[in-house]
Amino acid sequence: MKLLIDFQACQAETRTRGIGRYAFGLLKALAKLGKLGEATLHVNTALTGTNDPLLREILAMSPQTQVVGEKYFPMDGPDREKNREINIVKFSNIASDYEGMLFLDPMEAGHTNFTPDSKNLLPRSIWCGAVIHDFIPLIFRELYLPHPEISQNYHRKLQLIRTCDCLLSNSEHTRKDAINLLNISPSKIVNISGGVDPMFKNTGCSISDVQFLGIEKSFILCVGTMEFRKNVSGAMRAFALLPVDLKKRFQWVFVCESNSSMEQQIKTAAFKKGISEKDIIFTGFINDDALIQLYNAATLFIFPSLYEGLGFPILEAIRCGVPVLAGNNSSQPEALGTEDALFDAGSPQSIADKIEYALNNPDWLKELQIRQSRHAEIFTWERSAEAAWSAIEAGYTIFKEENHQAKIYCFSRPQIAWFTPLPPQKTGIASYNASLLPHLAQDFDIDLIIDDGYSVEDEYLSANYSEFETRYHSGAYDQCVYHIGNSPFHKYMFPYIEKYGGAVVLHEVYLDHFIVHDPADIFARQQALFSVNSKVYADSRTTEFLNYMLNLSDGILAHSKHAYAMLQELSARHSCPVKEALASSEELRKTTLTHAHNLGGCFHWAECVEDYRDFIYKSIEYKRRVKRYAETIETMGKAIESLTEPFSY
Repeated sequence: MKLLIDFQACQAETRTRGIGRYAFGLLKALAKLGKLGEATLHVNTALTGTNDPLLREILAMSPQTQVVGEKYFPMDGPDREKNREINIVKFSNIASDYEGMLFLDPMEAGHTNFTPDSKNLLPRSIWCGAVIHDFIPLIFRELYLPHPEISQNYHRKLQLIRTCDCLLSNSEHTRKDAINLLNISPSKIVNISGGVDPMFKNTGCSISDVQFLGIEKSFILCVGTMEFRKNVSGAMRAFALLPVDLKKRFQWVFVCESNSSMEQQIKTAAFKKGISEKDIIFTGFINDDALIQLYNAATLFIFPSLYEGLGFPILEAIRCGVPVLAGNNSSQPEALGTEDALFDAGSPQSIADKIEYALNNPDWLKELQIRQSRHAEIFTWERSAEAAWSAIEAGYTIFKEENHQAKIYCFSRPQIAWFTPLPPQKTGIASYNASLLPHLAQDFDIDLIIDDGYSVEDEYLSANYSEFETRYHSGAYDQCVYHIGNSPFHKYMFPYIEKYGGAVVLHEVYLDHFIVHDPADIFARQQALFSVNSKVYADSRTTEFLNYMLNLSDGILAHSKHAYAMLQELSARHSCPVKEALASSEELRKTTLTHAHNLGGCFHWAECVEDYRDFIYKSIEYKRRVKRYAETIETMGKAIESLTEPFSY
C-alpha cells in the first residue's frame, strides 16, 4: 500500500508530551522494522518544516521514506472556519495520490496542527487509519468542554475517528472507551499498546546526583501537570495525611510546570499541615536526562492521575527501577500490572494509606519492584509497531475486498437530509435517532434538520446542523428522510415533505393525536362525521392521513407487520412503494447496521436493541385510547390475582 502518514503529532506542541512521544516512538519502531520504505511522511511546514530534527532522525533510520510538505493555515485564530475549508482542499489534494492514510493525532491535540474532520472529506478510494490516545474530554465534560463552541469542535473532530476504517488504540482501556463512548464496532479497533524509549533505564543514580534541584534526603516522586485529572492536589493532601515520622523522613518532589504563585499557595497550605516548605519541591520543566536521574534516585514513585489513556510515566519509572503506586482507574492497572500497588486516586486517604504501607514495608516494596519490572517487559515499541503494521495490512486487505479494489468509489457517499426531533424533545423518536445517527454516520454524510425553538443536548449531534435550503438547491442531497410519529414534534416537517418529498420512516400507524399543519385540515370531514374519541374516527383519520403521506412521499418504511399490511393495502392505489423494516430476534439482539433501499436510491440505518428474557410492561406516552391502558391494567390485575404466590403491584 502506498501509505501517507501524518507527522504533525511530532511537530506541534504535543511533540514533548505524551501524544508526541507516543507517535515518535511508534514511527521509530516502524522505521527500525523496515515498514516505512514505501511510506511518505506528511509534514506541516507552518510548524517545524522539513528540517525538523525528529523528522531527520526518522529519515536517517529509513532513507527510502519520502516526505511531502504543505503549509496549512492556523486553526487557533479568528479565521478558523475559513482556514479550515482551505486546509481541507490542500489536505485532500495531497491525500489523493495515496492508497492509505494514517493519522497519529486525529483529535488535533496540538491545536495548531490540522486534520480533516472526517474521512469523508478525503477521496473515496483511500483507506484511513488512526491512532487513538484517549477520550478524556468526554469523561470530564465540564472541565474540558465548558463552552458550546469548544464542545461542538471536539465532537466534530470525533467524526474522523468514527469514519476511519481501522483504529489503533494505545491501551485496552482506550479501546473499550471507543466502543462504549462512540459505539464503534470492536472489529475496527486493535489495541497495539505502547512502549518506552530505551533511554529510560536503571542508571544507578543516587540522591547526590539530584541535589542541584534542592533535594537533600530520600524523596517521593510525582510527575504530571497542573491540570485537574493529574490530581497533584490530591497527592499533596495525601502527603499531609502521612504520619509525622514519614513526613520528616521524606521530601516530596513534583515534576510539573507551574508558576511561583501556585507553588507558594501549595507550600503555604502544606505548612499548615505540618510540612516544611523545603520538603516540597517543584522542579518545573526538566529535560529527559534530569527526569531519568530523578526516577533512579527516588524511593517511591506516585502516579495519582484520575484518568489516563496509557500512562507513560508509570512505564518510564518502572524501567528506571523505582517501585510505583498508581490509581485504580482507566489504563493504569493495565500499565502497572500489580493490583496490590493500586489506590483510589479520588481519595487522599487511600493514597496516603498505600504510601504508608509501602514505606513501612521495604521487603514488600523491593518484591513489588521486581514484579513490576517483569510486567513492563511486554511494553516495547517493536511489539507495538508489529501489531500496528499487522492491523494496517489486514484492514487494508478487508477494505479492498469490501470495496472491489476501490472501483465503486467513483461515486461519493450518499448525502442525506435527516428530519427528526432530538433530545431534549420528550419523545421516544428523539432518543431513537440520537442512538441511531452515530452508526449511520459511518456510511453516510448526514445533515440534521430540526425544529426551531430548542437546542439539541447531544454535542455530537449539535455539531452536524446544516442550512437545508441552501444545500438542497445546490444539489447536495441524494435523499430526504422524515421520521414521523404521533406527536406535534413532527409538525415542522410537513412543509418540507410537501415541497421536497423524500422517504418517510413511519414510527406509528395510528396518528390520531397528530395535528397536521395544513390550514385546510384534511381531517375536517372525518371530525364532522364521527365522534372524535371513537375507533371509527381514529381509523378514518388514519386512513386519510396515510393516503396523504403516500401521495407526498417517495416511499415509506414501516416498523411493524400491521403497519406494513395497512400500507400495502393503501399503496395499491398509489405509486409509492412500501418497505418493511423488521428483523429476527437474533438480529435485534445485536447492534447492527441494517441496509434498506430508499425506494429508488439507497440509505442505511441502524438499530441498537437488547434482547431481554424478562419483560416489564411500561408505557411512557400521552394517555390515549389507542394505547389501551385500561384494558391492559385490567388484564394484568386478573393475571396477578390468579398467582399462587403473594404479589404486589
